[in-house]
Amino acid sequence: PAEGMPDWGRDVFPAMVAAGQPLLAYRSVEYIKDIGTPDRLARGERDVASGRVARLRAGTPKPAIFLDRDGVLNQEIGGVHRPEDLILAEGAGQALRRVNQAGIPAICVTNQPDLAKGKMRAEHLRAVHAKLDTALAQQGAYLDDLLFCPHHPESGWKGEVPELKIACQCRKPAPGMLLRAARRHGLDLARSWMIGDRAVDIAAAHACGARAILLHAGADLPPWPAGGKHPDHVCATLDAAIDFALEAIG
Repeated sequence: PAEGMPDWGRDVFPAMVAAGQPLLAYRSVEYIKDIGTPDRLARGERDVASGRVARLRAGTPKPAIFLDRDGVLNQEIGGVHRPEDLILAEGAGQALRRVNQAGIPAICVTNQPDLAKGKMRAEHLRAVHAKLDTALAQQGAYLDDLLFCPHHPESGWKGEVPELKIACQCRKPAPGMLLRAARRHGLDLARSWMIGDRAVDIAAAHACGARAILLHAGADLPPWPAGGKHPDHVCATLDAAIDFALEAIG
Protein backbone atom coordinates (compact mmCIF):
# COMPACT_ATOMS: atom_id res chain seq x y z
CA PRO A 1 0.00 0.00 0.00
CA ALA A 2 1.02 3.62 -0.53
CA GLU A 3 0.74 4.24 3.21
CA GLY A 4 0.89 2.13 6.33
CA MET A 5 2.33 -1.29 7.05
CA PRO A 6 1.76 -4.03 4.45
CA ASP A 7 0.06 -7.25 5.47
CA TRP A 8 -0.12 -10.56 3.64
CA GLY A 9 -3.67 -11.34 4.72
CA ARG A 10 -5.02 -7.87 4.02
CA ASP A 11 -3.03 -6.76 0.97
CA VAL A 12 -1.59 -9.75 -0.88
CA PHE A 13 -3.92 -12.74 -0.58
CA PRO A 14 -7.18 -10.89 -1.37
CA ALA A 15 -5.54 -9.31 -4.43
CA MET A 16 -4.42 -12.73 -5.63
CA VAL A 17 -7.91 -14.16 -5.21
CA ALA A 18 -9.42 -11.17 -7.03
CA ALA A 19 -6.97 -11.73 -9.89
CA GLY A 20 -7.88 -15.40 -10.13
CA GLN A 21 -4.52 -16.60 -8.85
CA PRO A 22 -4.38 -19.91 -6.94
CA LEU A 23 -3.67 -19.97 -3.21
CA LEU A 24 -2.12 -23.21 -1.95
CA ALA A 25 -1.55 -24.35 1.62
CA TYR A 26 1.61 -26.06 2.89
CA ARG A 27 0.62 -27.83 6.08
CA SER A 28 3.61 -28.79 8.16
CA VAL A 29 4.75 -29.39 11.71
CA GLU A 30 7.97 -27.49 11.01
CA TYR A 31 8.80 -24.32 12.96
CA ILE A 32 7.11 -21.37 11.26
CA LYS A 33 6.71 -18.10 13.16
CA ASP A 34 6.01 -14.46 12.38
CA ILE A 35 8.95 -12.45 13.79
CA GLY A 36 7.64 -9.01 12.83
CA THR A 37 8.20 -7.48 16.29
CA PRO A 38 11.24 -7.35 18.61
CA ASP A 39 9.47 -9.60 21.13
CA ARG A 40 8.70 -12.21 18.48
CA LEU A 41 12.25 -12.03 17.16
CA ALA A 42 13.59 -12.63 20.67
CA ARG A 43 11.25 -15.60 21.11
CA GLY A 44 12.42 -17.05 17.80
CA GLU A 45 16.06 -16.64 18.82
CA ARG A 46 15.35 -18.48 22.09
CA ASP A 47 13.69 -21.31 20.18
CA VAL A 48 16.73 -21.62 17.89
CA ALA A 49 19.05 -21.69 20.89
CA SER A 50 16.96 -24.29 22.73
CA GLY A 51 16.99 -26.66 19.77
CA ARG A 52 13.24 -26.45 19.19
CA VAL A 53 13.63 -25.33 15.57
CA ALA A 54 16.02 -28.18 14.79
CA ARG A 55 13.75 -30.76 16.45
CA LEU A 56 10.84 -29.77 14.21
CA ARG A 57 12.72 -29.88 10.92
CA ALA A 58 11.13 -32.03 8.23
CA GLY A 59 14.06 -34.45 8.14
CA THR A 60 14.34 -34.92 11.90
CA PRO A 61 12.38 -37.90 13.31
CA LYS A 62 10.12 -36.54 16.03
CA PRO A 63 7.42 -37.86 18.36
CA ALA A 64 3.82 -36.76 18.02
CA ILE A 65 0.66 -36.92 20.08
CA PHE A 66 -2.25 -38.36 18.08
CA LEU A 67 -5.79 -37.64 19.22
CA ASP A 68 -9.13 -39.11 18.28
CA ARG A 69 -11.81 -36.48 17.59
CA ASP A 70 -15.28 -37.42 18.89
CA GLY A 71 -15.21 -38.08 22.61
CA VAL A 72 -11.70 -36.67 22.97
CA LEU A 73 -11.48 -33.22 21.39
CA ASN A 74 -15.22 -32.64 21.12
CA GLN A 75 -18.29 -34.03 22.81
CA GLU A 76 -19.59 -37.37 21.52
CA ILE A 77 -23.19 -36.94 20.38
CA GLY A 78 -23.54 -39.86 17.98
CA GLY A 79 -22.55 -37.95 14.86
CA VAL A 80 -21.33 -34.38 14.28
CA HIS A 81 -22.77 -33.47 10.89
CA ARG A 82 -22.96 -29.67 11.13
CA PRO A 83 -20.63 -27.02 12.56
CA GLU A 84 -23.23 -26.09 15.16
CA ASP A 85 -23.18 -29.69 16.44
CA LEU A 86 -19.51 -29.48 17.41
CA ILE A 87 -18.87 -28.61 21.05
CA LEU A 88 -15.34 -28.84 22.41
CA ALA A 89 -14.81 -31.28 25.24
CA GLU A 90 -14.23 -29.56 28.55
CA GLY A 91 -10.60 -28.51 28.86
CA ALA A 92 -9.66 -29.68 25.35
CA GLY A 93 -8.27 -26.35 24.21
CA GLN A 94 -6.19 -25.79 27.33
CA ALA A 95 -4.81 -29.35 27.22
CA LEU A 96 -3.93 -29.13 23.53
CA ARG A 97 -2.26 -25.76 24.06
CA ARG A 98 0.26 -27.45 26.36
CA VAL A 99 1.17 -29.85 23.54
CA ASN A 100 1.65 -26.87 21.21
CA GLN A 101 3.80 -25.05 23.77
CA ALA A 102 5.97 -28.14 24.22
CA GLY A 103 6.76 -28.20 20.49
CA ILE A 104 5.19 -31.65 20.01
CA PRO A 105 3.09 -32.13 16.85
CA ALA A 106 -0.59 -32.63 17.69
CA ILE A 107 -2.39 -34.66 15.02
CA CYS A 108 -6.04 -35.70 14.97
CA VAL A 109 -6.93 -39.03 13.32
CA THR A 110 -10.64 -39.74 13.07
CA ASN A 111 -12.96 -42.30 11.48
CA GLN A 112 -15.81 -40.56 9.67
CA PRO A 113 -17.95 -43.42 8.28
CA ASP A 114 -21.04 -41.22 7.93
CA LEU A 115 -19.51 -39.97 4.66
CA ALA A 116 -19.74 -43.52 3.29
CA LYS A 117 -23.20 -43.97 4.77
CA GLY A 118 -24.44 -40.84 2.99
CA LYS A 119 -25.36 -39.07 6.22
CA MET A 120 -23.11 -36.11 5.39
CA ARG A 121 -21.09 -34.77 2.47
CA ALA A 122 -17.46 -33.75 2.21
CA GLU A 123 -18.30 -30.03 2.35
CA HIS A 124 -20.17 -30.59 5.61
CA LEU A 125 -17.12 -32.31 7.13
CA ARG A 126 -14.88 -29.45 5.98
CA ALA A 127 -17.20 -27.01 7.73
CA VAL A 128 -17.17 -29.10 10.92
CA HIS A 129 -13.38 -29.19 10.94
CA ALA A 130 -13.21 -25.45 10.27
CA LYS A 131 -15.39 -25.01 13.36
CA LEU A 132 -13.03 -27.28 15.31
CA ASP A 133 -10.02 -25.22 14.23
CA THR A 134 -11.80 -21.99 15.18
CA ALA A 135 -12.96 -23.29 18.56
CA LEU A 136 -9.45 -24.48 19.42
CA ALA A 137 -7.90 -21.21 18.24
CA GLN A 138 -10.23 -19.28 20.54
CA GLN A 139 -8.52 -21.14 23.40
CA GLY A 140 -5.03 -20.54 22.02
CA ALA A 141 -4.58 -24.07 20.65
CA TYR A 142 -4.25 -25.73 17.25
CA LEU A 143 -3.87 -29.06 15.49
CA ASP A 144 -0.79 -29.49 13.33
CA ASP A 145 -2.72 -31.84 11.07
CA LEU A 146 -6.02 -33.69 10.85
CA LEU A 147 -6.54 -36.91 8.93
CA PHE A 148 -9.85 -38.68 8.49
CA CYS A 149 -11.06 -41.96 7.03
CA PRO A 150 -14.27 -41.66 4.96
CA HIS A 151 -14.75 -45.39 4.44
CA HIS A 152 -17.02 -48.04 5.91
CA PRO A 153 -16.81 -51.75 5.03
CA GLU A 154 -20.49 -52.72 5.35
CA SER A 155 -23.30 -51.91 2.92
CA GLY A 156 -26.98 -51.48 3.60
CA TRP A 157 -27.55 -47.79 4.39
CA LYS A 158 -30.05 -45.79 2.37
CA GLY A 159 -28.23 -43.16 0.33
CA GLU A 160 -24.81 -44.72 0.96
CA VAL A 161 -21.86 -43.86 -1.32
CA PRO A 162 -20.78 -47.13 -3.02
CA GLU A 163 -17.20 -46.07 -3.78
CA LEU A 164 -16.61 -45.40 -0.08
CA LYS A 165 -18.06 -48.70 1.10
CA ILE A 166 -14.76 -50.55 1.11
CA ALA A 167 -12.46 -52.32 3.54
CA CYS A 168 -9.51 -49.93 3.73
CA GLN A 169 -6.22 -49.60 5.58
CA CYS A 170 -6.98 -46.16 7.04
CA ARG A 171 -10.06 -46.92 9.14
CA LYS A 172 -9.04 -47.52 12.75
CA PRO A 173 -8.16 -50.10 14.09
CA ALA A 174 -5.97 -50.18 10.96
CA PRO A 175 -2.96 -47.85 11.32
CA GLY A 176 -3.14 -46.18 7.90
CA MET A 177 -3.79 -42.62 9.09
CA LEU A 178 -0.96 -42.73 11.62
CA LEU A 179 1.42 -44.18 9.03
CA ARG A 180 0.45 -41.50 6.51
CA ALA A 181 1.04 -38.76 9.10
CA ALA A 182 4.42 -40.28 9.93
CA ARG A 183 5.48 -40.20 6.27
CA ARG A 184 4.17 -36.68 5.79
CA HIS A 185 5.84 -35.16 8.84
CA GLY A 186 8.84 -37.40 9.57
CA LEU A 187 7.44 -38.81 12.81
CA ASP A 188 9.05 -41.30 15.16
CA LEU A 189 6.09 -43.57 15.89
CA ALA A 190 7.93 -45.55 18.56
CA ARG A 191 8.13 -42.35 20.65
CA SER A 192 4.60 -41.21 19.81
CA TRP A 193 1.35 -41.57 21.77
CA MET A 194 -2.28 -41.99 20.74
CA ILE A 195 -5.08 -40.68 22.97
CA GLY A 196 -8.50 -42.19 22.27
CA ASP A 197 -11.69 -43.33 23.94
CA ARG A 198 -12.21 -46.64 22.12
CA ALA A 199 -10.46 -49.93 21.58
CA VAL A 200 -9.97 -49.14 17.87
CA ASP A 201 -7.82 -46.13 18.80
CA ILE A 202 -5.60 -48.28 20.99
CA ALA A 203 -5.31 -50.99 18.33
CA ALA A 204 -4.37 -48.48 15.60
CA ALA A 205 -1.54 -47.13 17.75
CA HIS A 206 -0.18 -50.56 18.63
CA ALA A 207 -0.39 -51.68 15.00
CA CYS A 208 2.25 -49.11 14.02
CA GLY A 209 4.46 -49.31 17.10
CA ALA A 210 3.09 -46.28 18.96
CA ARG A 211 1.82 -46.34 22.53
CA ALA A 212 -1.72 -45.53 23.57
CA ILE A 213 -3.74 -43.91 26.36
CA LEU A 214 -7.40 -44.78 26.84
CA LEU A 215 -9.71 -42.02 28.05
CA HIS A 216 -12.01 -43.77 30.47
CA ALA A 217 -13.44 -42.54 33.76
CA GLY A 218 -14.55 -45.88 35.19
CA ALA A 219 -12.64 -48.09 37.58
CA ASP A 220 -12.56 -51.01 35.12
CA LEU A 221 -11.84 -51.14 31.41
CA PRO A 222 -14.89 -51.18 29.10
CA PRO A 223 -15.63 -54.41 27.19
CA TRP A 224 -12.51 -55.24 25.20
CA PRO A 225 -12.09 -57.19 21.95
CA ALA A 226 -10.94 -60.75 22.48
CA GLY A 227 -7.20 -60.88 22.06
CA GLY A 228 -6.92 -57.11 21.83
CA LYS A 229 -3.91 -55.51 23.49
CA HIS A 230 -4.86 -53.28 26.40
CA PRO A 231 -3.85 -49.61 26.50
CA ASP A 232 -0.46 -48.64 27.88
CA HIS A 233 -2.16 -46.24 30.29
CA VAL A 234 -5.67 -45.15 31.27
CA CYS A 235 -6.69 -41.60 32.20
CA ALA A 236 -10.02 -40.14 33.24
CA THR A 237 -9.49 -36.79 31.49
CA LEU A 238 -7.72 -35.44 28.43
CA ASP A 239 -5.79 -33.09 30.68
CA ALA A 240 -4.32 -36.02 32.61
CA ALA A 241 -3.62 -37.94 29.39
CA ILE A 242 -1.70 -35.00 27.93
CA ASP A 243 0.32 -34.68 31.14
CA PHE A 244 1.23 -38.36 31.02
CA ALA A 245 2.15 -38.35 27.31
CA LEU A 246 4.29 -35.22 27.58
CA GLU A 247 6.18 -36.63 30.56
CA ALA A 248 6.72 -39.94 28.75
CA ILE A 249 8.04 -38.19 25.65
CA GLY A 250 10.34 -36.08 27.81
